[in-house]
Amino acid sequence: MKLIKISIIVILYTMTEKLYACDACGCSIHNSEIGLITDFKKNYFKMSFSRFGFYSFSETGKGSTDFFNKGNLSFRFGLGKMKKVHLAMQVPYIVNSRKGQEGYQSVKGISDVNMSLYYELIPNKCLGSAGSLYFEVGAGASAPTGYYNAHIHNENLPENFNIGKGTFYFNTQTNLVFRWNQSGLVWSNFFQWLPKSKDDYQFGNSLSTQLTVFHEFGLNNVKFIPSTGVYMESVAKDVFPSGLSVVESGGRSIFCGFGTNIKFSKWIAGFILSKPLVNSYANESVQAKLRWTSQLSFNF
Repeated sequence: MKLIKISIIVILYTMTEKLYACDACGCSIHNSEIGLITDFKKNYFKMSFSRFGFYSFSETGKGSTDFFNKGNLSFRFGLGKMKKVHLAMQVPYIVNSRKGQEGYQSVKGISDVNMSLYYELIPNKCLGSAGSLYFEVGAGASAPTGYYNAHIHNENLPENFNIGKGTFYFNTQTNLVFRWNQSGLVWSNFFQWLPKSKDDYQFGNSLSTQLTVFHEFGLNNVKFIPSTGVYMESVAKDVFPSGLSVVESGGRSIFCGFGTNIKFSKWIAGFILSKPLVNSYANESVQAKLRWTSQLSFNF
């Protein structure tokens, strides 16, 4: 049976902002990968790059633009004889930049490494002569390997510019894939929970859901997999060590993404562009910009 090619949008969003100068920019959103097609039942190594941007409208951060860039090395392996359990690991490298009242500022470095386990509840079940269904659940944890600066405001930057979160944090995810002949859809849900950082700052938890449709067609040995989808997220407000909520943090949004992947032999290359349809972040103080993600993976 053919392996399922899918689009996964996993938005790992976290938040920050404070009441100091320059706080409202970036809208507390951390960057993540979107629209990357892999083969669930295959092992893979993957390199990817994503770029997200936000523009500030707040009085404290007016006129500043933030960009969150992430390069990511990841792999996924099936475990055991049945290979119904999969181990996945991500090693991100982050470059966050701001252009505003203080001029150009940036921070960069290796971020928090994530490791997750996924279990196939429905391992590619046949539905008639042309359909199939796949469903898996997963859970993981990120280690505080990235640098966390508890005094980043001394550099006139908000907490969401930190490379790391300063604590272990956890995620759960479900992925459902329905396929009919060469077309299909993917429904993914992702939840991220963050305990307090080492200075007792509380980043907001996030919940997201994404629905993507795709179609595959071939030309000789090359396969093209265009896709489009809708992504929705909700992010809780951050909390100061004092217990007070950070006013300019949290939010919700709806994005629409369009992209394509090209598969040749064991290689998959892809690109997706995502446009905000509705976004309300950081107490209406920032606005999301276009986002894009690219990837190259080797399946085996």
